[in-house]
Amino acid sequence: MTPKHTDNQRIEFWRDGRATLVGLIVLIVIVAVVLERRETARRPATPSDTTASASAIIDLDHDGTADPLPVRRLGDNPAAQPALDALNAAGGYGLWGAGPALAADMDEIYFDDRGLIRETRRTHLVMTRIGLPRLGVTSEDGRWKMGIGGGGPWASGKGSNGLWSDDIGPGSLPVPDRDRLALRTAWVHRLPYNLGDVDVTLEAPTSDPADSLVRLVAIRPSAPGDTTARRTQLGFDPVNRHLVEAIFLGVEPVTVARFSDYRADAPGTPVRPHRLSFLEVDPESAELRHILEIRLGPIDWDPVVEAGAFEPPL
Repeated sequence: MTPKHTDNQRIEFWRDGRATLVGLIVLIVIVAVVLERRETARRPATPSDTTASASAIIDLDHDGTADPLPVRRLGDNPAAQPALDALNAAGGYGLWGAGPALAADMDEIYFDDRGLIRETRRTHLVMTRIGLPRLGVTSEDGRWKMGIGGGGPWASGKGSNGLWSDDIGPGSLPVPDRDRLALRTAWVHRLPYNLGDVDVTLEAPTSDPADSLVRLVAIRPSAPGDTTARRTQLGFDPVNRHLVEAIFLGVEPVTVARFSDYRADAPGTPVRPHRLSFLEVDPESAELRHILEIRLGPIDWDPVVEAGAFEPPL
């Protein structure tokens, strides 16, 4: 006779069977994971899809690198498209930001009220490319200097006694005008890369159908001695997209700067203007009068900047 199972024996048998089943399931899962890892290790590595990552880069100035903050700031302003086009034509922001400074000799030709040459001189320009604007301009004979340093704009001349002073000789400008000149010099030579600076506001002016240039207005904080913000109307060539004109408004007389002879000094360097013409608007006749011509020699894109190059001499 087969013995009868009690209720307690039936419960214990069921528990033992469930435990065995769970153990088998766990074992099967472990074996499957091990086999899958071995199979994965034998498979050749799949090449990464670089196309997707490259297309994800925001490159508004088309220099092949991710846009820094100044370029992204321009991209956020619909009116700033001419500035982005000019950056593209110049080679992109990456070329400008690839080094800390630039240097060049400048031949300066000054004209009198009749348009005749009044004075010629050669100066040496050293200027920062990134970071805070720093500038140093020195005459060929070393007796006249102008710059922008940690304390702001300055100008100095060496007297007959060999000492430096704020008096830079006959025809010296008043200090506010001199400071504005230093700031304008630095700003002009940094165009169009400085149009994305945090202190610049860009607006599109009312278009004139007869105007052959694409216009943009740059508004900057007031310079030393000014009571209002500085407004500069910029004009871009619609074909080659280079900046060709800057009209400085708000300070009399109105000054016009024109840029030409665009070229790169070497492969992999920015395309820059090597000729700058400055004209003034005659307040009576409203005609343009040629006052200064600047011709840049070859630009050194990796100069050795001496200590104190941007500070007034002692």
